[in-house]
Amino acid sequence: MSKRGFDGCIVNWIGKMLSEREISSNLGSSFISVRAVKGCPQGGVLSPLLWSLVVDDLLKQLEAQGFEIIGFADDIVIVVRGKYDHIFSNRMQTALNLVTSWCDKEGLNVNPSKTTVVPFTRKRQISITNLKLKGTLLELSSTVKYLGIHLDSKLNWNLHLEQVIGKATNALWISKKTFGKKWGLKPKMIYWIYTAIVRPRVTYASLIWWPKTNEKLAQKKLEKLQRLAGLSITGAMRSTPTKALDTLLFLLPLHQFVQLEATKSALKVKRTTNLFEGDLRGHLSILKSISINSLITSNSDWMSRRYNFERTFEVINPGRYLWTNGGPELHPGSIVFYTDGSKLNDQVGAGVTGPGINVSIPMGKWPTVFQAEIQAILECCNICLRRNYRYSKICIMSDSQAALNALKSATCSSKLVWECILSLQQLACRNQVKLFWVPGHCGIDGNEQADMLARLGSSHQFIGPEPFCGVSGCSLRMEFKTWEHEKIISNWENTTFARQSKRFIKPNFSNTRKILELSKTDLSTFTGLLTGHCPSRYHMKLIGKLQNDVCRFCDIDTEDSEHLLCRCPAIAVKRIRFFDKGLIEPLDVWRTNPNTVVQFIRAVSPCWDQTHSQGLIIANSSNTST
Repeated sequence: MSKRGFDGCIVNWIGKMLSEREISSNLGSSFISVRAVKGCPQGGVLSPLLWSLVVDDLLKQLEAQGFEIIGFADDIVIVVRGKYDHIFSNRMQTALNLVTSWCDKEGLNVNPSKTTVVPFTRKRQISITNLKLKGTLLELSSTVKYLGIHLDSKLNWNLHLEQVIGKATNALWISKKTFGKKWGLKPKMIYWIYTAIVRPRVTYASLIWWPKTNEKLAQKKLEKLQRLAGLSITGAMRSTPTKALDTLLFLLPLHQFVQLEATKSALKVKRTTNLFEGDLRGHLSILKSISINSLITSNSDWMSRRYNFERTFEVINPGRYLWTNGGPELHPGSIVFYTDGSKLNDQVGAGVTGPGINVSIPMGKWPTVFQAEIQAILECCNICLRRNYRYSKICIMSDSQAALNALKSATCSSKLVWECILSLQQLACRNQVKLFWVPGHCGIDGNEQADMLARLGSSHQFIGPEPFCGVSGCSLRMEFKTWEHEKIISNWENTTFARQSKRFIKPNFSNTRKILELSKTDLSTFTGLLTGHCPSRYHMKLIGKLQNDVCRFCDIDTEDSEHLLCRCPAIAVKRIRFFDKGLIEPLDVWRTNPNTVVQFIRAVSPCWDQTHSQGLIIANSSNTST
C-alpha cells in the first residue's frame, strides 16, 4: 500500500488490524485466544482488496514476460499458446518458476495439489514435458473447474451441461419435499422456485457455453429438466405433452431461454468494451442469432458510472401538504418554469411552459416517461442558457420524483441524466437554480399546462432518425420480453402434435397468472381437461385401461374432454349454468375463469379430480348423469 501511495494513516490502521488482532474460541468452560500472525480475516470487507494489492505484482511480472493472465481473487489462470509441444512446455515451466520465486520472495506458499494443467487442443497425441511447481510434478488433466464453469480439453461443454443439469435437478427434487401432486406449496410458489432458483443454475455463464444448446441432444436434456418442473407445478399426468405444459405456463423452452440470457450478457459486454459489428464473433455472435432491433442495441443510454459530489443547483421536495396551502414561498422576481413528460399510444412527448415559452417535444416510441421528464428539464435549461440569464433566480417545477432524485444523486449511469446535470451546473454558474417537486393532476395551472403540452407532443409523430435519445435499460428489457413472448407463440403455432391442447390453449401470460392462482388439485384438473390427458374414457382407452370410449352421459359420441366441456347434449343444462351457453367452443373455455371450468367438471362428475384409478371406476360406472 505504501508503494502505491496510500495515506500513511490508513496504512498504519490496516497494519495494526492485521498484526494485532486476536482470535478466540470457547467450548463449554474451555477458552482459548491466540494472536494472528498472518493472513486476512475470513469474510472481511477489505480482505479481497488487500490480497489484490499483493498479487498484483505477480500479475505484472507474468504479463511482462508475455503471458496471458486471468485473475479472480486467489484463482489465477496462466494461458500459454503454442504450435509445438516443446516450445509451450518450456514457456509453461518458465511461468511456474516465476510463480515459485515470487512466492518465496513474499513469504507465501502455493499448493501444487490445487494446481491443474489442462491442454486445450484437438490433437490426439500431445507430449508435454514434466512440469514442476515447488519441486512437485504436475499431472495433466482433461477437465478443470474455474469460477463455476467446467472446462474440458475439447471445449465441447458436455461435462458442464451434465453438471448444471444435475445441480438444477437436485435443487428441484429437494424442493419437491415441500409439495406433491395434490398437496403442498401452491403452484404459484413452485413456479417461482423454478424460475428464480432452479433455472438460474442452468443459465449461469450462458454467454460462454450457449453454442452447446444448438445440439439436439443438449436440447432434449434441457427439455427433460423443464418438463419435470412443469409436471411439478401443474400436477399433470405423465403423458401430458411437454410443449403443452410450456405453453400453459408461458415458459420459453430452456435451450432458447439460455440463448436469451446469453444475449443479455453479450450486450453488457458490447456496451462496456465498445465493440463494433466485425468484433461480434465467437461467443458474441449470439447477438446476430437473436433478432433484436439493432436500433436499441446500438444506441444505449447507459454509460460508465460517474460521480457528482459538487452540485451547484438545489433539489427541493416541499411535500404535498405545503402545495395544498399555496405551494412553497419563492423569492420575488423568480423565473418559474413547469416541465412534464407523457406517453400516449406508444408515443412519448415532453412539455415545457414558462415566461414567454410553451414547448411541445415529440420523442418517438423508444424513450420512457422518465426520460421524457429528464428531457423536459434539459430543454428548460437549454432555453435559459439561450436567453443568457445572469444573476437570476430560476425555479423549475417537475412532478416526477424519480427524475429529481436521479438529478440530485451522487452517482449517474445514464447519458441523458448526465447531460441534464451538466446543463444545470452550467446554468447554476451565474444563476440560482432550484428544482421543486410539484404534485401532478392537482389543478396547479403551470403543471396542468405542461402536462397538456407533453400530451400534445406524444400525440404528434416524431420526425427524424429513431431513437430520439439513448434507449434505456427498461426499454431494452421490454424488447427482450416481447421477443420471448413472440417466440413462445410461434413455437406453439409450429407444433405439429398435441391436437386437443392446440384447440384449447392459446399462449397468454395474463391467463397463465390466473391459472397459477389455482390450488394444486384444481390446477391438476384444469391442465388435464385442456390437454386431454385426464380420466376421460377416450384417454383411458388410449393408455389401455378401458375398452370402450363412448360417452358415459349421452352414449353417442366419443368421450374426450372437448366433448364433455363443449358438446355433450346430456349435460347441456349444467353447461348453461356455468358458461351461459349450451354449446361452446374450445377457446371459450380458455377465456373463461379457470375456477369456473373446474367447478363445472366437478358438478358433472364429483369424483373427477381423484386419482387415475378412481377415474377408471368413474368411467366404468353407470351412464346415469350426476
